[in-house]
Amino acid sequence: MTNPTPHDIAPGSPLITLENVTLRLRDRPFLPKTRWQIRSGENWAVLGPNGAGKTALTGVLVGRTPYSEGRVIRHEGSADIHRIGYLSLELQENWLAAAERAETARSFSNGADEPIRSTDLLHADTGPRHPPPHDLLSLLELEPLMNKELRSLSTGEIRRVLLAGAVMRSERLLVLDEPFEGVDSGAREHFRHIMTGLIRMGRQIVLVTHRFQLLPEAISHVLCLKDGRLVARGPLEKVLSEQPLSRLYEKPGRRSTGAAGRPTGRPSPMPPRDASGPENRRHRANGSPTLEMNDVTVRHGNRCILKNLNWTVRAGEHWGVLGPNGAGKTTLLNLISGDHLQAYANDIFLFGHRRGSGESIWDIKSRIGLVSSEFQFRFNRPFRVRDVVHSGFFDSVGLYRSVTRHQANAAMRWLAFFGMAEKAASVFNRLSYGEKRLVLLARAMVKNPNLLILDEPCQGLDPANRRVIIDLVDTIGMETPTQILYVTHHEYELPSCLTHILALDGSGGSTIIRPRFKSERHAARP
Repeated sequence: MTNPTPHDIAPGSPLITLENVTLRLRDRPFLPKTRWQIRSGENWAVLGPNGAGKTALTGVLVGRTPYSEGRVIRHEGSADIHRIGYLSLELQENWLAAAERAETARSFSNGADEPIRSTDLLHADTGPRHPPPHDLLSLLELEPLMNKELRSLSTGEIRRVLLAGAVMRSERLLVLDEPFEGVDSGAREHFRHIMTGLIRMGRQIVLVTHRFQLLPEAISHVLCLKDGRLVARGPLEKVLSEQPLSRLYEKPGRRSTGAAGRPTGRPSPMPPRDASGPENRRHRANGSPTLEMNDVTVRHGNRCILKNLNWTVRAGEHWGVLGPNGAGKTTLLNLISGDHLQAYANDIFLFGHRRGSGESIWDIKSRIGLVSSEFQFRFNRPFRVRDVVHSGFFDSVGLYRSVTRHQANAAMRWLAFFGMAEKAASVFNRLSYGEKRLVLLARAMVKNPNLLILDEPCQGLDPANRRVIIDLVDTIGMETPTQILYVTHHEYELPSCLTHILALDGSGGSTIIRPRFKSERHAARP
């Protein structure tokens, strides 16, 4: 790949300097008097717990975060805002939302409108549509993905296309914010290989990640943030010897931990259940399976995503769903929730009723709680935390109806259970990533669902917050009648309460369905 840098820069020459910079985040100062210099030849990792300021600080480099004090010195043209490549989970979610809107528009135009394709991501903001250089195509294995519909690509494939676009926009510097999240183990290793290859081709990387065990060997420097302050920066080995990662991610006032290293207490007692509703009584009385799929097949174009799947979830069972990117996990969840049209062309029973037998999608959603990163991004307006939880009673994004006193009290009890009662009046978008996930769990549980669907619930969370989420899910699974479907790429993140495993192999035609062994359920997690 030809490096378009206008001229060579001597190793060690400064590229960009943050000099006593104080960020302005939602009208309040953040990361005060921060000093940071990136020099030619350096590759940085930015580490720290959720809410520490990693995305905000690296956002200064690419012009996405305003600052109120200090100055940013761009010593070279290659450090100009428009010449730095950028990749983030938010960027990917925005493209997926755009693809969903485009698909809706196509359905009303009888397919006259063009869908969003991989080339649209590749050439966004790059000017003329020149094809990617051959060595970039080869390194990122892009050839099979060219001009494909975005909705047909897996999470890892979309990530590679977006990375290619970032590389094509950059002259030297790439800012990669959590590139390992939401992809399977094979894709994570592939991304490490890609980053190493890009560094060898002359790119420099600023990597934001919670998966510090996946840092490429070429990372030379580390910057550590905690509680909105810079606590360490410098050469990797020196910083990590002085600032152990366990201390960096330690939560203040953390609860005691059990043998597996996870919290054993919880902020508040489990809220009382109101399981006397007619649907709950009928489902328990008739003894029918919670979910039954018979010979289910789903295709997208010429691609078979699920083939002849037979799967039954019986009352009292909690399931983990595993599989690589593109294996059909999200498709499976959309069939259950009613968000996939092919659900009505297959033999699917949910809560004893055949899909398409007269129930509305809102009847289905009223009995299902959902938590996912994609769903979290939908709450992008200034909603109050309590209103986000209240919206769970009505399965809406945003609150458009008044809640009863009973519902308001139930919402506060669930916020208290998840340790978020003090944040009830806060604006949801001002919470840390981990706090948002806890609020969405409260929203999902507030209506006492029959089924709780957790799609990568630990995605984007630091190690301490991952342990908290897993512990709370365990409590829900063991102390409430709600059944759990837990989807993840990381098998070590499966909660202990799960009783069965559904493993999709990615070929569309092979699955493994088995009980979860006791040795697996009680294994320690990192």
